[in-house]
Amino acid sequence: MGLKRAAQLDENFESLKRPKEIVSSARSNHVPNGGECPICRSLLIQKCIQCTAAGSSQTPCVLSFGGCGCVFHHHCVGSWLYKSYVCPVHETPWQPSAPRLCPGLCGVVEGVPRQAS
Repeated sequence: MGLKRAAQLDENFESLKRPKEIVSSARSNHVPNGGECPICRSLLIQKCIQCTAAGSSQTPCVLSFGGCGCVFHHHCVGSWLYKSYVCPVHETPWQPSAPRLCPGLCGVVEGVPRQAS
């Protein structure tokens, strides 16, 4: 086996040690924030911590979209914005965007939770 081939195998082996990074970057190419709420770290298609604690039957939570492209559970970003009116990720003034479909999240629209099937 040549040195070049051995180097390629070493590089491939090293990349296998980082599956979480690879999956995370693949997910983030399709769904804003990699499909997670940047504040509570729960998946956007799941309930936020506040709704889980309250026993809410609504799944998923209402989402809020920032003009910067970030997506949050509405309760999570609402609590944040009460203290500081900036995007928690970009630290720029919060600019809510118009409701829109969120690709990769089963047609969830800001303010309108997906209907349970």
